Amino acid sequence: MRKGFELSGYRKSLVEDFICESRAMTIVVDEILSVAKYDCNVLITGDTGVGKEKVASIIQKNSNRRMQPFIKINCAAISDNLIESEFFGYEKGSFTGANATGKKGYFELADNGIIFLDEIGELPPDLQAKLLRVIQDGEFYRVGGTEPIKTNVRIISATNRDLEKLIEEKKFRRDLYYRLNVFPIRVPDLNERRAEIPALVEYFMGKYTEKFGMKRSIAEDALAYLKECSWPGNIRELENVVQRLLISCKGEVITVLDVMKELHADLFDKISVNYDEPAFEDAEKINLDDMVDNFEKNIIQYACEKHGSTRKAAKAIGISQTQLVRKKNKYNIP
Repeated sequence: MRKGFELSGYRKSLVEDFICESRAMTIVVDEILSVAKYDCNVLITGDTGVGKEKVASIIQKNSNRRMQPFIKINCAAISDNLIESEFFGYEKGSFTGANATGKKGYFELADNGIIFLDEIGELPPDLQAKLLRVIQDGEFYRVGGTEPIKTNVRIISATNRDLEKLIEEKKFRRDLYYRLNVFPIRVPDLNERRAEIPALVEYFMGKYTEKFGMKRSIAEDALAYLKECSWPGNIRELENVVQRLLISCKGEVITVLDVMKELHADLFDKISVNYDEPAFEDAEKINLDDMVDNFEKNIIQYACEKHGSTRKAAKAIGISQTQLVRKKNKYNIP
């Protein structure tokens, strides 16, 4: 862990296994711990897979509502015709197929606790109006109900969409946005916090070797290669790659060659080792570094030929354009 970014023992205990080894995430942790103790609504933004739900969980565990219900809802996963009854419940006989005794909704179940509304940008307009009323008045009506039900909940919401743009497009209510966005927290992309990739890989290695009942380690150059790659799917994508590496690796140590094959399987299917290269002239002198360099050279050469521009080639193999140009120069690729 780089000096200056290590959390104190106490702060580390508050965020549990949350990886924080960059300046960007140190700021996020400070924001999390600052807002957790204050009973206000929080809006968490960031791309898919950056860990927004994890942030919400840490806020809940450090809040004064930590012993109360914590209800997590994915707004995009509920169909429009069911979402109101799921949020606010319904009275018996409200509609065909309804439970004979009625049903409590999420806001009723979360009373005195915290409700986490993930993908809040997907909420349909009519429910946005009803949610606004809940926040403003602290009460709601069940579907088919005539008596208001009081509720006391803290709302943490999250989205990977630009809500201000949705407001301009008349797809999200401005007044609701202001009610939800009392305290904003932006979780940076993994590409903005590359320093944390080795720690994240080690964490996932420990998690899944225990789960799978296996012993595996990862070579330093393999870690370094993962750190160079682009991660559009962020932490979730990295976690999935680590799982696949653990399963597909033939030895007990994951090598850089294993990583390259996993990340660029489509390219590996189309290239082959050029054994006429100087590194392979004498079979007795072949070593792993030579093989890796040769594979990397072939991958870069193939990607450049296929995609034409260095920008497109770099995107295809998951590294930056600057890194690709540097590697082209290293291998004397025209």
